[in-house]
Amino acid sequence: MRRGAEVGLGTVALCAAMLALSAAVEGQPPRLAEVAAAALSCAVLPWCRKRPLAGLALVLTACLVLVYLTAQVFPSSFPVLAALYYIGLTLTVRVTAASTLVILAAVFVTAQVVRHVPAFDLRNGAQLGWFVAASAIGVAVANQRQLRMAADERAQRAEESREAEAMRRVGEERLRIAQELHDVIGHSIAMINVQAGAAAHVIERRPQEARESLQLIRSASTTALEEIRTTLGLLRQGAPGALQVAPVFGLNDVSALVERARAGGLDAGWTLRGRRREVPAVIGATVYRLVQEALTNVLKHAGPGTEVEVKLEFHDRELWVSVTDDGAGTRHREADGGGLGLRGMKERVAAAGGTLDAGPCPPGFRVAAKIPTEASS
Repeated sequence: MRRGAEVGLGTVALCAAMLALSAAVEGQPPRLAEVAAAALSCAVLPWCRKRPLAGLALVLTACLVLVYLTAQVFPSSFPVLAALYYIGLTLTVRVTAASTLVILAAVFVTAQVVRHVPAFDLRNGAQLGWFVAASAIGVAVANQRQLRMAADERAQRAEESREAEAMRRVGEERLRIAQELHDVIGHSIAMINVQAGAAAHVIERRPQEARESLQLIRSASTTALEEIRTTLGLLRQGAPGALQVAPVFGLNDVSALVERARAGGLDAGWTLRGRRREVPAVIGATVYRLVQEALTNVLKHAGPGTEVEVKLEFHDRELWVSVTDDGAGTRHREADGGGLGLRGMKERVAAAGGTLDAGPCPPGFRVAAKIPTEASS
């Protein structure tokens, strides 16, 4: 409503200014026909915003009548200049140029052929410049708006891209934390659970065995605490004032994993084939976590007494890792958290550029992975 009032006041002001200037030039008050033509040409201007070409045609017709009546091209053609601005603002450059040429021809015919206005001459660059300038200003404003809109769209897309990237990184970090916590805590908790059950079973009849199980529980909990401290240090890397801790688990720690599994009741062994060589830290950590989770699953699902074999085979460009059990334990089965262990192993191996297969291997179960010996990019 407010905008409509402003447009109406602007239209009235333009019409009044045109008539006042025309009267000043003629030296007499405007006639009724001049007032009507001026009012019509100004009243149609707001319509040019919605229908530029139709509005321009009506404005031009009214202005040509006013030029004929007053024998003045200016200020009679002021509404035409405004209509040309709208043409340049809303239509293409080609249409704007064509409209400008048509208006110049119509004004020339009216001013010099029909009415013979001596003060108007298209050879006068200043007079010609009024019409061209009105069109050019409209085109320039339209281009500026388009550039601003394009810049706003690019900024919005960039912001959306940054938000999506931030969400992706948050998701990756959450997944990494979940994997670390699952790997660090799961192995020790599974061993503690088995040994606690064994201790409770023999504490009255064979207290010495119960004492050994409690010692294993203490050792497993100590190891878990150490790994949790190391993992928290890794997760804090990059934070201001954080202690920078390098990864400490790799191929050299696989034998300790096997020893702990053997202490936990598994008949565990491991073999190394091929020419051993140094591998990137991320590959070593992946192998360590893979073996750790596989031994945890054997302890949980097959139970103490199960024979399990860990194999590391070095090939030209790959490291083959397998953990195979005979499934002949006491089978104290517990829930596997919806398969988070296997899924975590697959995600870790895939992140290192390798592949993992896991499934029954009668009479037991087998987890096998092939991992490139160079960290994937």
